[in-house]
Amino acid sequence: MMKTVPNIMDGSLSITNWLLKPYYIAQLLYGGVPFMIYSRIGISHPRVTKFVTVVRESQDPAEKDLPLGVAGFW
Repeated sequence: MMKTVPNIMDGSLSITNWLLKPYYIAQLLYGGVPFMIYSRIGISHPRVTKFVTVVRESQDPAEKDLPLGVAGFW
């Protein structure tokens, strides 16, 4: 998907560019729409909080005060 965006944003006026842009947009939609549906905040946030809770519960009591970091793409 990351290779598709520069192809769409290319501003040249060649005929091949104009013929390929619909293909690139279709590729972007094919990969982007399912990603946005299955990883929206209402779905991903409960998964992450459940994971952090399970990790915290399975820790050794001596390690309960250690920080737990979570990194994501939102």
